[in-house]
Amino acid sequence: MKRIFLTAAVTLGLGATAALADGKVYITLPDMSGIAQDPVAADRLLSDMQNTLVLSQNCPEASLSDEEHSLLTDGFDLLAYGELKLDTDGIIAKYETPAFDLLDNSTLACSEEPELKARTIATLIEAGGDLTPLPDQEKAYLDWRALMDQIRP
Repeated sequence: MKRIFLTAAVTLGLGATAALADGKVYITLPDMSGIAQDPVAADRLLSDMQNTLVLSQNCPEASLSDEEHSLLTDGFDLLAYGELKLDTDGIIAKYETPAFDLLDNSTLACSEEPELKARTIATLIEAGGDLTPLPDQEKAYLDWRALMDQIRP
């Protein structure tokens, strides 16, 4: 009987750890308020972030670290939902669909991926983002979750 309870306790404990260990790394996020003031710059950055995500995940020899992925996806959400108050259907039509359309000519798009990725990451770092994982990932998750709940429609 003790063995059953011990197994259950270990399983529950591992399950809680796995929920936080899904590959998401919590980092310092950029301040998108300045970028949001310039509609052309905001539109370009949203397009670059979405294109970088799609190409980096679909081009051979391209990749994103967990930190880069967090910077791009969370930066996108902060700008699109948090600052510009865009709706999901508009985001899909204006940014996601065109990003996947790039894969129709993947040879050209993939050859440009490293430059696009470097430029986009540099822009997010200039806005205050950082690729260094925050020291307390559990607290960072709670803060991130509260922020995402606040900005998401």
